Amino acid sequence: MKSQFRKIVYIFLFVFHSATAEDKNLTAQQIIQNVINQQVKEPYIYQELVMLLIDNKQKKDTRKLRFYCKSSDTETKMLLAIDSPEETRGVALRAKIDHLKQTEQYHLYLPNLDKGLLKTGIAGRSDNIFGSDLSALDFLPEQIEKFTYKKLKNSIIEDVEYWNIEASPIVKEDVPDSYSKRILQIKKDHLLITQIKYFNNQNQLIKTKTSHEYKKIISGHWQPSMILVENHQKKHKTLVKTEKHLYSADYVNDAIFTDNWIKNNNHLMPTEEMLYKLGNNSK
Repeated sequence: MKSQFRKIVYIFLFVFHSATAEDKNLTAQQIIQNVINQQVKEPYIYQELVMLLIDNKQKKDTRKLRFYCKSSDTETKMLLAIDSPEETRGVALRAKIDHLKQTEQYHLYLPNLDKGLLKTGIAGRSDNIFGSDLSALDFLPEQIEKFTYKKLKNSIIEDVEYWNIEASPIVKEDVPDSYSKRILQIKKDHLLITQIKYFNNQNQLIKTKTSHEYKKIISGHWQPSMILVENHQKKHKTLVKTEKHLYSADYVNDAIFTDNWIKNNNHLMPTEEMLYKLGNNSK
C-alpha cells in the first residue's frame, strides 16, 4: 500500500516538474501565439451587442450594435454599426487589414453627412469608438507582428495561476497612445486573456479591460460574453454584452464591407431582410 502511494506521489511530482519546466521554457511570444492558436478560427463572425456607457457622474447610455467580421490568412475585414438609439443609428466603422502587406484602412460612416465613408487613418483605431472606451483594435485579433512580448512574474488569484505578459509596439506610431504598453493577464489552464492593462507613453495606466462570463461554444473554444472597460483617467466605464453570436457565411457576405452597401444604408436593414438581399445578390 505504501509503495503504491509512493509511486503515485512520484508520478505527480514528475508531471508537476515537467509542466513547470515546460512553462519556464516557453517564451512570451510563444505563449501569445498559443493563445491566438486556441482562439476562435471561424472565418465568419456575426454578433449583436449591447453597449452600456457609464460616465463619471454615473449617467448611463445604452446602445445596440451589430458586428461583422470576415477573416482569412491574408485579410481581415470588420464592420461595427449602431442600431440604436435613433440619433446615432447607422453610424458605422469599417476596418480592412491586409496581413501580407501589413497595411490597415479605417473608414467612418456618418449617415447624416453626404460625404460617403470618411478615411480616418490611425484616428480610426483610437479610443472613443462611438463614445466608448474601446478602440477598433479591441474588436480585432491580436496583431502579433506589431508587438514585442516580455514575460513578467506569474500571479496566482484564487488558486488559479496566470501568466503576465508585457506587450510593446515595435513601431509606436502604428498604435494609439493607450497601446504604448499593455500587460496581458492570461489564465494558464485555458489560455484565456482575462485582463489587459493599457498604458500611455508616460507609463500612466489609462484603462483596464476585463473579460467575463466565458462560455464554451460549438467549436470547443471559450468565448467571453461580457467585456468591461474602465477608463481610469476619465472615470468612465464601458460594458459590452453579447446577445447573439453566429458563425455563418450567410450573415457575413463580402458585399457588407463595400462602400455601396454602407452608403445605401443596407447595414440598417432588419436581419431577415438583409439575409434575403444578400441571398439575391449572390445568385
